Amino acid sequence: MASISIEFFRAVSVGSLDDLNKIIGKNGGEMISNLAHSYNEMRETPLLVAISNRHLHVVQFLVDVLEIDISQEGRFSWKDLNYLKIPPLFAAIISDQMSIIHYLIETKKVAVNWDLFLSDSSTHHITELYRNKIDVLELIGAAYILNGDRENLLCGLSYLKKSEYFVPFPVDEAMDEAEQIPTKDELIIQRALIVCELVLRQLRLFPNIYILSNFIKHSWTSWISVLQQLNIWWENSASFVSAEAWNFNKTALDHCLSSIRHEQNDFPASTSYIFKKLTFVFSFASEHLMRIHSMYWPTNQKDRADNIHDTTKMVCILSVSIMRMLPQVSFQDVERFKQNLARYIHIYEEWETDKPNLFHRACNLFYVVEQKEPDYQQVIRMFLEAGANPNAIDADGNIPLHCLLPKNDFEYWLTNPWDNPNENDIPVIRSNFIESVRVLLDAGSHVDQLNRRRESVLELLKRNRKKQQSFKASFDSRLDDVIHSVLPLTCYCAQSIQKNNIPVENLPPTLQLFVRNH
Repeated sequence: MASISIEFFRAVSVGSLDDLNKIIGKNGGEMISNLAHSYNEMRETPLLVAISNRHLHVVQFLVDVLEIDISQEGRFSWKDLNYLKIPPLFAAIISDQMSIIHYLIETKKVAVNWDLFLSDSSTHHITELYRNKIDVLELIGAAYILNGDRENLLCGLSYLKKSEYFVPFPVDEAMDEAEQIPTKDELIIQRALIVCELVLRQLRLFPNIYILSNFIKHSWTSWISVLQQLNIWWENSASFVSAEAWNFNKTALDHCLSSIRHEQNDFPASTSYIFKKLTFVFSFASEHLMRIHSMYWPTNQKDRADNIHDTTKMVCILSVSIMRMLPQVSFQDVERFKQNLARYIHIYEEWETDKPNLFHRACNLFYVVEQKEPDYQQVIRMFLEAGANPNAIDADGNIPLHCLLPKNDFEYWLTNPWDNPNENDIPVIRSNFIESVRVLLDAGSHVDQLNRRRESVLELLKRNRKKQQSFKASFDSRLDDVIHSVLPLTCYCAQSIQKNNIPVENLPPTLQLFVRNH
């Protein structure tokens, strides 16, 4: 029995359903029933071990297949807390596991065995043991209320009544008869949110992703306040980051930017107030991009790439929005932002893999044509002043200027008026496009550098000139000069090395890269 128990708890701990099914197949029903309700040497239950290791699929298996009692108490440790006897739902709440919380509530099974739970709490003196039991009842009660439907609300109120500590809310009157339940459900929810925050603060577990998500769900606070709390959460929870936490951070960023944009439209005169919010969100998003790069390793690598791409897009949008506001804010605010931008660009440029290519994003033609304000080249210039490399290469071998130049008829059409439904915007779009190309050329972009498709900037410029001529339109004289200019000697040397197959392995790494891209 002892060896089977060790094998069973090991399978639960590592999250192996295959091993659990093998154990079930080898042993009889009575043995499995005993194992399901047993304890390991640490006095942990199987369900609490699964929760401790964040295995939702194992929790579901234990409850659905083995019919484990979800009220069975056991030992559970989380951060600096060590509980000798708590039920699984409380463990899931304090350890910030939203999917497990929702699942346990939706089982509609009893989360706390009253008789066993309250058997050693006959005294009403607020001892540490009694206080812990009140915390358990209050958090579980609040979780049921916040889960949504009327049945869960009634269940949650019953837990809060049992806590005998929920004085601010008239639980007794509410529970006398179902018909007398307050019609103001919002008041009940507000009280539940207050209880969650108070208990978690007392346990030094606030902020908590679960309660923050409920703050937003029930419009208890603003998105900007949630980001401020998430900053604190990241400082204390870097070792316990779940997929849900990553998703919630992304959602929070998206909604926060959206809410700020609405404020900009509704209160256009509040420049200083909006600027302060934007710079805070910019810093959060930039730091979050660094967290994704160093900490986010999902099973599906595409999820990582998508998260880096989406967050980079967010940082770019925020950067440009802030840059557009700089003429309206103080010199100190301008310098502070420039320093922050330079810091993040330097950090991103140092990464050897999965670079976010923030500057490439800012130079992307599709992003540039979305800009309806003139002088976008000033944005490009500010990125360059902050240390952005005009010859940085992305995964496709493109430098920023590759990203800006049209490569097909549709992209060319975006910057020209012919049959274009946005004809009224074309003058600004075209000016932004031409001036941005000029700024990148002045910054030293290598016009003969090839991307993975073997396209050089020079080739793209010639192609665009030919397209302009087919429409009998004038081509920008400055860009025409670039086409006819003599390349630097270094470029000709690099091309000669390539054509003559001269080994470059003994050159410094930066020179090897320079040669290979010519």
